[in-house]
Formats: sequence, structure tokens, C-alpha cells
Amino acid sequence: MNVGINGRFLTKPFTGIGQYTLNLLKSLSNIDKENVYYIAVPEDTDLNIADNFQIETVREKKEGNPGVNKTFWEQVKVPNYFKDKKVDLVHYPYPSNPRFSSKIKTLVTVHDIIPWILPEYRDKLTTKIYQKNVKKALKKADYIITVSNKTKTDLLAELKFPPENIRTIHNGVNPALSEDIDQELIKEVIERYNLLNPFYFYMGGYDKRKNVEILIETFLEEIAPNYNIDLVLGGGKSLDTDLYDSYDIPQKECEMKGRIIKTGFISEEILNILYKNCIAFINLSKYEGFNIPLVEAAYCNCPIIASDIEIHREVLNDCAMFIDPDDKEKLAHYMKLVSSDENFRNGLIEKTENIKNIYSWDKTARETLSLYKEISTCN
Repeated sequence: MNVGINGRFLTKPFTGIGQYTLNLLKSLSNIDKENVYYIAVPEDTDLNIADNFQIETVREKKEGNPGVNKTFWEQVKVPNYFKDKKVDLVHYPYPSNPRFSSKIKTLVTVHDIIPWILPEYRDKLTTKIYQKNVKKALKKADYIITVSNKTKTDLLAELKFPPENIRTIHNGVNPALSEDIDQELIKEVIERYNLLNPFYFYMGGYDKRKNVEILIETFLEEIAPNYNIDLVLGGGKSLDTDLYDSYDIPQKECEMKGRIIKTGFISEEILNILYKNCIAFINLSKYEGFNIPLVEAAYCNCPIIASDIEIHREVLNDCAMFIDPDDKEKLAHYMKLVSSDENFRNGLIEKTENIKNIYSWDKTARETLSLYKEISTCN
């Protein structure tokens, strides 16, 4: 079987879709030495995987309108590339399959339906047109993968599609997080980010639905003035628009005991260190399709304070202290409690033990490969 993969987000490995594409391909390359994979990327990408995974640069036009160029790449150049390679199946790791019917069997992964239900994510006319076409194209897919049951439910509420042709295959956890931490690297990270105090940790995006401003405001109002505890913010802004303003909230101009430390985008090794050395991982997102950092934090046995939303209950079960994402008073209470009460903190750590038995990219890859084989034999 020849399989085509849209590898666009291999060029954006710090994004959620980038992590999905990268870890899925790495894991597939570990278990599948039989089938041939043709992976199209818009620019040169360095990825060291098995020989039966062929990465080819299908150049995207740089001049002119970026949105038009992206659409032309997805809808014309990539499908033509897969046609030339005579693939039996194409997997699009995000909704980008051709709007018009193709003789090649098509599988699309849907991570969430945020642009359809949250208007701030489609404020421009070009974005509205793009998302309208995404919906029309999805109807042409043969099968859809959703990364959670929550996403499957949301998708079926928005799109007429045969439920039997939608499979939920959960994301995995980065295998690097199970590796031992180099002690010299720990010292280097402490010096680089000046991590002299205990710290809370957030890792993820900074768009409005992530609700990071509530975390920052609560920290600045209740923790920083009174405690020698810092807040480390991992990651960065995906786009320089008003949607990501929470990343730019300044510290108050008064004396603080605690600081906000921004790391920017970080390597897997540094992420591993921050997960395993924080007081608690805090995530107050109001809408997610899965939320990989939360599951990674649980995998690393972080005490977790998380927003009480349906998807977090699905992927974490009871592995967190769940709170109303807008309740700053309760958030402050639990932030203080997890830093001062060892029994409370240890109780949260104990809750995370079962996560390691649930999520892995190897499991994700095996379930995805099984679906590839199933689709390829369908009439």
C-alpha cells in the first residue's frame, strides 16, 4: 500500500497539529516497514525516519496572498503530487482534503471544530471562506479520525457525515518524557531561566479560549505579592494578533516576591524538566479538542489544576483538581494549597499514575495503521 501524508505541520512542530503529525509519523515508521509513505511538505524539512517514508518538498508560492497560496498548495499542488505518486490512500492530519471528489481514498483527522463555533477564529472574510470550504471538503472524505469522543460529538452536531465512518483515536504522549533527566541539563535550565523559586507551570497556546489571562491575573493578585513562587509560561504566540493578547499581559509595577518567567518555545528535554519540577501544572482552557500538554503533565506525575470542561474529564478522568475556569477565588485557593499542603499535592500526584497505561503514540500509530488497512480494502 502507498500512503500519502500532508506533512505541512512538520514545519510547525511546536503546534498541536505539528506534534500530532510528527509523533504519528515517527511511531508509524517504527512499526511499519512494509508500506510506502509519501509525505508532502511546503518547505525543506529535516526528519530522520525509516527509508520507506519519503519526504518531498512540494514548494508553496511565497509571493502574493499567503491564504491564497496555502489554499492552492492544499487543494491543487498536494493532490496532484499524490496522484503522480499513485498512492492508494491519503491521510490529511488536519482538515485540508480536496473539496472536489477524488478517486484516491481519503482520511482526515479533525482535532476540534473551534473555527466553526467560536467566531473570533474566523473574523476575516478570507478565514470565513476557507472554513466554509473546509466543511464542504470534509463531506467528501471517506473516513474521519477524531482525537476524542468530545470532538466526534461536536463534529456530528455541525456536519452531516456517516457516524460509522468516524473513528476516535486518542493522541499519545511524547516518549521523550519517559527518559531520565540529565542533571547537568537541569542546572543549565535553572541558570538559563533563573528558576530560583518553586514555580507553577503552564505550557500551551495563548489565544483567548486558553484563558491564560485568568491564570496570570490570579497569580499577580494573590500569589506574587505574598509568596516566593514564580509562574513559568512555556510556549509563545502563534500569531501576532489581538487573539493572543494574553501573552503580553505585563507584570504590575510594584514589588513582587514572585515573577512571571516566559520561556518561549522549548525543546522536549527542557519541557521534560519543567513538567517534572513544577509545583503544579495549571490549565484553564475553555475549549479543547484534546489538550496534549495536560496529558503530558499527568504522564510526568505533575499535580494538575484544570478547568472543569467535558474534554478534560474525558482525557484525564479524575487525574486533576477540576475548577470553574473563571473562578479566580477558587483558583487562588488551590494554588496556595498545592504549594503548602504536601498531603494535598501528593494526592494529586497519585491521581496521575494510571495515565501512562492509557496514552502512547505507539498505540495511536497502531490504531491508525489498522484503519489505513481497513480503508484500503473497502470498495
